[in-house]
Amino acid sequence: MKGKRIRFAVAAALLVAAVLLALDMILMPDQRLWPFAAAAAAFAAGLAAAGRILNGKKAAPAVEAKKTAPPAGAAPQAAGRPAAKPAAAAPAPAAGDAAPRPRHFPDPMEIAERKYGTAVLEALAAEDRREAAARREKLDLGPADVIGIDGWTVRVQTAPVLFSPELYMRQTEATAVPASAEDAPALRLVADGKELAVYRIEPAPGESFKGKFFHMSARIYMQGDRQHPAAMAPCIQIDGFFSDSADPAARMGSAPAYRMEAVFAGGRIAAVRREMLRGMDLVQKGLRYPGIITPGNVRYIGLCPDCGKSFAFRSYNFPMMQEYPAYSDDGMDVCGIPRGFPGAPERAVEIGGRRFWSYNAFRCPRCGAPYVDYHTYPQLMGDGVYALVHLGREVVRFPEDAKQKMYDSITARRKP
Repeated sequence: MKGKRIRFAVAAALLVAAVLLALDMILMPDQRLWPFAAAAAAFAAGLAAAGRILNGKKAAPAVEAKKTAPPAGAAPQAAGRPAAKPAAAAPAPAAGDAAPRPRHFPDPMEIAERKYGTAVLEALAAEDRREAAARREKLDLGPADVIGIDGWTVRVQTAPVLFSPELYMRQTEATAVPASAEDAPALRLVADGKELAVYRIEPAPGESFKGKFFHMSARIYMQGDRQHPAAMAPCIQIDGFFSDSADPAARMGSAPAYRMEAVFAGGRIAAVRREMLRGMDLVQKGLRYPGIITPGNVRYIGLCPDCGKSFAFRSYNFPMMQEYPAYSDDGMDVCGIPRGFPGAPERAVEIGGRRFWSYNAFRCPRCGAPYVDYHTYPQLMGDGVYALVHLGREVVRFPEDAKQKMYDSITARRKP
């Protein structure tokens, strides 16, 4: 009996046993069907044992090794195995093409451990803890001193987070509803007495936040995982929305909302983590959450890794439009390349005298430094990725005549 037939018979016998047992226990308890179920199960076990015995008796076909001397410098060939074919050399990418995308998504903590080594990171973490312990004792810091909001300033103390067991692996939150006296208010983040970031909350063209109330939430927690304990550091995240009402129970709805880039604090490890975020995408920067859809009225405020200034931008879902996002060479604008366009998304296109490429970086509008670097980390640009658009700028539209020409060529190829 062949192996497939034996497996089918075993599955059928087990199914019969399960049905009989269910009937005996639920529907027909007075019929005493369990002996038949036990017999079916025993029959299935016997079939499985017989199948193993029959398969074990199958002799492997003998292979006669051809004894030939390997070429000089070649690895010895195992007996009975055919010689492996030499691997074909990968073709060099053409001009304007992207390098092959690595399969693994970049992990900032893994990059930090490869760059500095686990021992160095552990030594830096130990120094941070010693300094935090001295600061906590000197200032008499406790869990109540972890985070607070004073107007448009968020103040945090990282020492209690590093040492308090009740705070170490959970987030601590503070909320406030400050009123804005400016069209574009500035939000300061101060950690351990030092200013870490200033977020300029820029309105869209035609908007003004003067006289509005910003319903704000600020949170601090230890960010990291057990696989990289030496690279864990306190992380601060801030977001909120504007409203005409100062009522803390007000709902966001479709009001303008902002999510600020997360910032690491607490010493040397925090500085390493901030450096490792250079060029990473929004998920690593704490601006998007995997598996959660971000509402369309939520805007982002990033921090440039070079000049340190903030800038506002939004996201645009090109895959819903059946297009690939492509950025201009200066990183200021984005356009959508239709799926099916020859060479997309690896090939660059020229629109209005400007070059657009899916692997160009999205850049800081203040100094031009890469913010999300798709050229250094091409695996960040994949099917289903969203596009980033600077606030106040519009998406560059792909020429309709080129799009129609593409559709005509596809239709012509499909005709018999």
